[in-house]
Amino acid sequence: MSSLVLSNFILFTTKSQLVGTFAQYNHNSRGIFTEFTFLAITQVQWINHNVNNTTFFLQTTINSKIKTKLSQRE
Repeated sequence: MSSLVLSNFILFTTKSQLVGTFAQYNHNSRGIFTEFTFLAITQVQWINHNVNNTTFFLQTTINSKIKTKLSQRE
């Protein structure tokens, strides 16, 4: 049990760093396409690791960022 918790914590920490790095990259590049690509990749990875709640949270967060950017461009 503790090893599962530890592996999930490491996974979450790694993904959090990846999300932070990506968010900075995306802010610098002002891209929308990269967000869709990143969403697809992370969604598959998260589901493979059976962390569905986090997948949903990440998807919702990125989708809202995309909607904000699209509305700003109109």
